[in-house]
Amino acid sequence: MSEREYLAELIKGDRHGFNMLYKKYSRLLYLFSLKFVKDEQTAIDVVQDAFLKVWECRATLRNEGTFSAYLMKIAHNNILNGIRKNLAHEKYKLYQINHVGLRDDSTENQIVYRDLFKATRLVIDQLPEKRRIIFKLSRDQGLSNMEIATKLNLSVRTVECQINKALLFLKEKLLQEDVGTPSTMSQSRQYR
Repeated sequence: MSEREYLAELIKGDRHGFNMLYKKYSRLLYLFSLKFVKDEQTAIDVVQDAFLKVWECRATLRNEGTFSAYLMKIAHNNILNGIRKNLAHEKYKLYQINHVGLRDDSTENQIVYRDLFKATRLVIDQLPEKRRIIFKLSRDQGLSNMEIATKLNLSVRTVECQINKALLFLKEKLLQEDVGTPSTMSQSRQYR
């Protein structure tokens, strides 16, 4: 029988035609694949996948052109898809490595932030009561100077003055304690 006759059998779902085409082209397809993938098992997988696709798509096959060219095209596409998948996998591994590195840095930043936040809260608690209330309304609740002035029955200028004094006090105290400054952060990095 000719290749066209085997192909006609395959299109009808006859396993005999499929088996004969497999015997005729599997070795050729294997050698073709091996040139690209450089791995025997991968080349065998490419052949199996190509013939599996032929079997699954048998009803839509045309008995025109060369069957070998059709097989080579399927194998070529499978090889390219495998390469893309490997590249994507490698990119993902690099992303994970970089992401873990960022997560470690993020952990350090979270520790520095937490320490700075605690120190800031302790300093804010040292403010005179009225100034502390004004500052917390501004920073914690996000109220505008006008809203604070209205709420506490003060002038806007008084609110602005109290917030400025609170910020100066906060800056001085945190600098004295050396919290969250670049030198403190570089010291914490030395202990990694």
